[in-house]
Amino acid sequence: TEAFVLYALADAEVGDLGRTVALFDQRQELGQYGKAFLAMALHLLEPDSPTRVNTLLSDLNNDAIKSATGVHWEEARQDYWTMSTDTRSTAVVLDALVKIQPDSPLVANAVRWLMAVRQDGRWESTQETAWALMSLTDYMVASGELKGDYSYKVLLNGDAWADGTVDASNLDEQKVF
Repeated sequence: TEAFVLYALADAEVGDLGRTVALFDQRQELGQYGKAFLAMALHLLEPDSPTRVNTLLSDLNNDAIKSATGVHWEEARQDYWTMSTDTRSTAVVLDALVKIQPDSPLVANAVRWLMAVRQDGRWESTQETAWALMSLTDYMVASGELKGDYSYKVLLNGDAWADGTVDASNLDEQKVF
């Protein structure tokens, strides 16, 4: 909770570097999402001094669980007061990676894992859904997916069915065939 508050204050440009560094010194007590929030706060507060941020990212990279469905992070214990789940933690860690180290090879695999754990097109709780959508939106911005600059052709049994181009002006348009 403290890491989240420190991140929110840093994001609002009223951060407290002293308290943030004090929490960094106790980082071994934090869960995965706490380390991610702390990394984002320090990234904002100390943009020219990445040592602490790199330490936190290294911890998160070492704790990543890799599988055929992607990469995710698990909490050692569930914190019901903050409604933490492994899905929410993975979304928060993904957001930290996207904002701090968007070229990390873990990013695309974390996106894949988040998409794979949806059930019926949604996540298990509103907390998971909110954090997943925020991190995936930040991913789309960082990856350039919102720019859209490609052509497509749809074939059915070898016959052309549709074709077109996608760019920033029509990215949100739907095509019904």
